[in-house]
Amino acid sequence: MQTAAQPQSGIGSPVDDHTYNVIQALTSTLEAIEAYGKYEADDRSGVFQQLARDERQHADQLLRELRSCLSGSDA
Repeated sequence: MQTAAQPQSGIGSPVDDHTYNVIQALTSTLEAIEAYGKYEADDRSGVFQQLARDERQHADQLLRELRSCLSGSDA
């Protein structure tokens, strides 16, 4: 993946690799939260509710990191 800091011929990415990775990880985490929410209806043991809570903490951490990336400061 090309980064904004290394312009080359072609289109290239508007974000650096780290920011891209954070965005991708956040997307996957949010998808997991959504999936766990669907599974909660049949969740007898509460495992999916617990996993959703854990993923919510991860999403919050990734969102803070993304905000840091977008503000131009390193975390």
